[in-house]
Amino acid sequence: MDTIDILKKNIYDLQLSLVRAYKRIKDLTNKTSIVTKQWGYYEVYDDKLGDDSEKVKLKKLVVYPGKKLSMQRHKNRAELWFCVEGVADVYSLDVRGNIIETFNLTPGETVTILPEEWHRLTNNTSHKVVIIEIQYGKECEENDIERYV
Repeated sequence: MDTIDILKKNIYDLQLSLVRAYKRIKDLTNKTSIVTKQWGYYEVYDDKLGDDSEKVKLKKLVVYPGKKLSMQRHKNRAELWFCVEGVADVYSLDVRGNIIETFNLTPGETVTILPEEWHRLTNNTSHKVVIIEIQYGKECEENDIERYV
């Protein structure tokens, strides 16, 4: 097996693990807190994960058709997005505010957002988008959001 095949297998294994985790998470919906936003809502499944050096928070984002999250970045955390349902457009910016990358995130795919990376998720379809978001880093709090103006 060459390096590309090994990477593809590792990505596939990660995606399969995330699908299984999502199915288990659906059983926890009566234990979540739901926060309504203009773009949809999010549910926090667990924010007590991790240890003193690195925190972890597990959320589900539901983005309604035609809606988008703000262009934002985080100083103290990274995020992994796993698309469960729908098709999301993901944007990232350079330091001057120019869009440097745009791509679709479809069911079973993941993207990692690094600390300080400007990003936005948009739903340009007529169906909802469901994302499992795993936040990890020194701080996984909502006050660690800087919005682009």
